Amino acid sequence: MFRLFQRFEPHGHGGPRIREISLRLVLPNLITVLAICAGLSGIRLAFEGRFETAVVMVLIAAFLDGIDGRVARMLKATSKFGAQMDSLADIVNFGVAPGLVLYAFLLDRAGSPGWIAATCSTRKRTGRPGRPNISWACRRPRAP
Repeated sequence: MFRLFQRFEPHGHGGPRIREISLRLVLPNLITVLAICAGLSGIRLAFEGRFETAVVMVLIAAFLDGIDGRVARMLKATSKFGAQMDSLADIVNFGVAPGLVLYAFLLDRAGSPGWIAATCSTRKRTGRPGRPNISWACRRPRAP
C-alpha cells in the first residue's frame, strides 16, 4: 500500500503540558490578546457607526497594551513570544485601529483621498513599533 506521508511517531520530548504552565506566565499574554481584541472591536464598531464606543474600545486597547509589559516584568514572565505579540498589539492598537476609526468617522466622505490619508497615517504609525523586531529577526550571526 502506498502512503503519501510517513507515519508519525511522537518522540515524547515535547514542550510543557498546559497543566504545567502557570497563570503567572499566561497572564501578560492574556492581557495582550485582550488588547488586540479591544482594538479590533473598536474597528468593527466604527464601521457599524457607533463611533463613541469605538473610541472607548481603542482607548481600552491602548490602556491594556500599556500595562501588559509592566505586568510581565512585575511577574518575571517576559518572553520572546510576548515581545513579538506586544509588537503586533502595538501595530493594531496604535496604527491600524485609530486610522480605520478615523476613516469610518470622517475620511470616508472624502473618497479615495480620504482612504489615502488614512493608509498613510496608519503606515506612519505602524513603522515604529515593528522596527525592533524586524532588526532582531534580520540580524546575521557574527563569524567567529
